[in-house]
Amino acid sequence: MFIDMHGHSRKKNVFFYGCCEKTSPPNTKPKEFPLLMEKISDSFKYENCCFSVQKDKEGTARITVWK
Repeated sequence: MFIDMHGHSRKKNVFFYGCCEKTSPPNTKPKEFPLLMEKISDSFKYENCCFSVQKDKEGTARITVWK
């Protein structure tokens, strides 16, 4: 697991960015931990998580480590 902790000025609550294929179901490994977090924390919002791999983000740490 790779964790990059930082803040966003326009995003509220707690959320994760991760990497997996677009068609991956919610029980896919990168999505399991965020699903659990939503169940135990009112501050965590699964709907704010992003698991897509966008072309313009390919140089970010999360995508580099995933590849």
